[in-house]
Amino acid sequence: MKYSIDDLIKGGWNPVPVSVDNTEIIDTNTLKFVFRRFGERVYIYSADEIAAAVDDIGTTWEIFVNTHNNVISKMFNAFNTEYKPLENYSMVENGNDTNTIQNSSTGTLTANNTDTVQKTGTVTTETNSTEKNVDTKTTETKNTGTVTTESNTTGKNVDTTTIETKNTGTQTAAGGGDTSNSVAAFNDTDVSLHDKQTTTNNSTRTDDLTESVTNGGEINTTAAGTATVTNDTTEMITNGGEINTTVGGTSTITNDITDTNSISKSESTTTTENGSNTNEHTLTRSGNIGVTTSQQMLSSEIFLRVRNQISYYAVELFISQFTVWE
Repeated sequence: MKYSIDDLIKGGWNPVPVSVDNTEIIDTNTLKFVFRRFGERVYIYSADEIAAAVDDIGTTWEIFVNTHNNVISKMFNAFNTEYKPLENYSMVENGNDTNTIQNSSTGTLTANNTDTVQKTGTVTTETNSTEKNVDTKTTETKNTGTVTTESNTTGKNVDTTTIETKNTGTQTAAGGGDTSNSVAAFNDTDVSLHDKQTTTNNSTRTDDLTESVTNGGEINTTAAGTATVTNDTTEMITNGGEINTTVGGTSTITNDITDTNSISKSESTTTTENGSNTNEHTLTRSGNIGVTTSQQMLSSEIFLRVRNQISYYAVELFISQFTVWE
């Protein structure tokens, strides 16, 4: 049986939409609108039943869409490519410039330092001192008492002698001196005064001492008689005078010292630098190279958009393959 496209649409045929990458690009209403342009074309089906014919053309259309999806997808992407209609020349150049940096340097640092310090010269120390001692000490010895000697047949000696020693007086010591240091400069034979120190010593001692010794006891003898001795004597010794003492001398020290300090140092360094620099650049050229006028390109753009719509392409291809003229 023969069923026109209009009859099939009226009978309830709703073509499944066309999708590219799960995105619907032609919906059912658009397809029905385009199919009506070919309403007089007929679809041949074996059964005399419009419902069965609707199901059959629907299955045929769905198989057609799946088998031609790759071609439809490429055409869809081509029609949606962005470009400038009045330009027939477009070029984009991308480039990368990579510069590799590799630097290596090795250096050795050697240092030898010697410091020598020599100390020479003469240090002279001169000492002059004078000391004076004054002694006015007085020593007094005094004997007093009575010695009685009685002699009889039994004999008896009684000794009550008292010896008293007394020291009185003043002892003074005075002295002083000068201490001088003279120094000769480096490689110089003349000696000059560096520093001088004067010392004065004064001391005084005063004595007032009394020492007493008393004898007491009895001595029995066989002699008879009595003898009495009375002591009353004083012995006094007085010291007087001065003693001057002078001390002088010179001490000389000669220095000849050499101090040497040596330092040796060696250092080696190696420096390596690796890296790269990448520069990206893009060059874009577009326009009209002059072989086609702008009017011609505009006319071609209008014809392309009107003639080659993706929906008309899919429908016309299906109609040409699965329908005939009455």
